[in-house]
Amino acid sequence: MKINLNKIEMQKIIALLSVRETNMNVSTMYMYYLMNESCSINKNMIDFYMKRKHTLEMAFYHCFVDVLELDYDDYELKQIEKLNHINEIKRLDTKKYINNPYYKNIKVPQIKEGKWYFKYDSFLPYEGFIYKDVIVDENNNFAEYTSLGFFNEPFKYLTLTQDNEIWMSITPHEIETMEQSIKEASGKVVVFGLGLGYYPYMISLKENVEKITIVEINNDAIKLFKQYILPQFEHKKKIEIISSDAFVFAEKMAQNHFDYAFVDLWHNVEDGLELYLKMKAIEKNFSHTKFSYWIEDALLVMLRRCLLTLIDEEADGATDEHYQIEENYDDHVINRLHFILKDKEINTYSSLENMLKKEYLTTLAKKIESK
Repeated sequence: MKINLNKIEMQKIIALLSVRETNMNVSTMYMYYLMNESCSINKNMIDFYMKRKHTLEMAFYHCFVDVLELDYDDYELKQIEKLNHINEIKRLDTKKYINNPYYKNIKVPQIKEGKWYFKYDSFLPYEGFIYKDVIVDENNNFAEYTSLGFFNEPFKYLTLTQDNEIWMSITPHEIETMEQSIKEASGKVVVFGLGLGYYPYMISLKENVEKITIVEINNDAIKLFKQYILPQFEHKKKIEIISSDAFVFAEKMAQNHFDYAFVDLWHNVEDGLELYLKMKAIEKNFSHTKFSYWIEDALLVMLRRCLLTLIDEEADGATDEHYQIEENYDDHVINRLHFILKDKEINTYSSLENMLKKEYLTTLAKKIESK
């Protein structure tokens, strides 16, 4: 990139990079909480703050601050409250999810088959968890907002584990993050990744969905699905399951065969970015199929961070020689971005800002793993 900005506009880039750093620090804070402290808040702690006339949600936030050993009056904490809305924690209603059609109609026994195990896990009262995809404020230096929620009563949900590792679960996060893609699906739909069949089941209930082709590489997962879950589908005749690698199938997919494609091949953003970019490279070949990706906004956060790193380095004078070595996948993405954008001239801050918005990033994503 050729960055031709004046001093005032360069100061705006510094502000962007500062917010990126804050976003990453807040993400690390949430990760620590979810891995180490998510079950630390209990009713006695909540009651302590409720007696001080706090709402339930604000009482939870005070407890959240306490278990992370943060200073409630600290200036930096107040700043990330304003920027990242970490104090906007939501009590969720179990009835909303219990009344979900999949929860009401699909009943799977707790059973073990080889290294696979269907079982029910639970969120404890006041156990915190992420329930939506990340929200990005494009008008505020791309500040990120993580939706943290909790129930105030136990909530049971289905999981499938493989070798004691959760392979798939049906939690509020899955329900919330697939909601829009369920609404959009119509006609002939291809679903990349089977999981526990939540997405295929929900769209099979729609009258405007004619046929659903599920592409899944794991034959054990297909067998378990056919044995325990598919027989409970009211519209199982709509379902076709193909055992195949998703990318092999997508490469050979006919141009006009599907109206809608839903891609869910990853567990989280850590393993998802590479798979997402590989499928985006294929997507550009299908002008008549609308593609949708699970937790795409979170994946674009990772891509945006890579692009901001590149902008920072190139504003500091980095050249081609700096983009030859790769130690991890982020390095690979940054290197590819450098050469894709090598001849792009940035003459105004607004043009740089537009490059960081979702619309541009989704277009850019199609080029990174293109052959």
